[in-house]
Amino acid sequence: MILKQKFPHNSATASLTFLNLIFTFIGFVFYIDLYIVSILLNYFIIFSFHSCILFEPNSFIYMREKNGWSFYEFHLGNILLHWIPFIIQNSYFNHVTLSHVVYAHAIIMIWSFLEMKKKLFCHDHIYVPLNPKTWYLLHLIGSLSMFSYFYLYQSKIGNHMR
Repeated sequence: MILKQKFPHNSATASLTFLNLIFTFIGFVFYIDLYIVSILLNYFIIFSFHSCILFEPNSFIYMREKNGWSFYEFHLGNILLHWIPFIIQNSYFNHVTLSHVVYAHAIIMIWSFLEMKKKLFCHDHIYVPLNPKTWYLLHLIGSLSMFSYFYLYQSKIGNHMR
C-alpha cells in the first residue's frame, strides 16, 4: 500500500524508459541488435508500468503528486514516452531470438542493481513506494511480456505477420 505523503522529486535517477529511448535511437540509427533489445525492453516497460494500477489503483495519482504534474501532463508524458515508441517499434515484426530476451533481461538486472537503494527490483525512489512483493510481480509481468513477444515471433502467428 502506498503511504500518503509528500514525495521529494528525485531527478538524479535514470528511468528505464529514458535509457531505452537512447538504446532505441542508437539501435535504429546503426541498425544493430540493440534496436531489437529495445523493443523487448519496451514490452517490459509498458506491461510492468501499466500493471502497477492493478496492484495499487492510486499509483498513477501518487506518481503525479510526487512529480507535481497535472492529470494531462502525466498522461501526455505517458503517451509520448511509452506508447508512441511502443507503437512505432511494433509497426513490423523484427527478427527476435532468445539471446535478445536474455540481453534485455541482463540490462534490466543491471539497471535494477544500479538503481536499487535497499532492495533489488524495488524502485520506490523512482516511482512510488510499493510492497516489495508487488515490485517482484511487476518485474515478472514485464519479463513474461518479453517472452511472449519472442514466442509470438517464433509461432505461426508471427510468421503470418512478418
